Amino acid sequence: MNELFEQFSEHLRPMIKAEVNNALETFSSQLESKPKDDKLYTRKETAKKLNVSLVTLTKHVYEGKITAHRVGYRVLFKAEDINNCLKKIKTVKGI
Repeated sequence: MNELFEQFSEHLRPMIKAEVNNALETFSSQLESKPKDDKLYTRKETAKKLNVSLVTLTKHVYEGKITAHRVGYRVLFKAEDINNCLKKIKTVKGI
């Protein structure tokens, strides 16, 4: 009985190891593709992060430099959109 179990486990170990590695790679790639920060920021918080006034933030929204999301009566910004806006501003200014 023990011999049968050892033979069986010798064949299964590589297959199990390969499946576990495949599952870990898939899981890690899914983690990397997800946004790191799901938080939504208010206009005031976003303006502070961008170091601009609320008027300038509104101007950036109308010019398409940053995407605003309306949730009910509130205007909110995703962290990803704020970071993309910072990249655009840095690129434009040549910093």
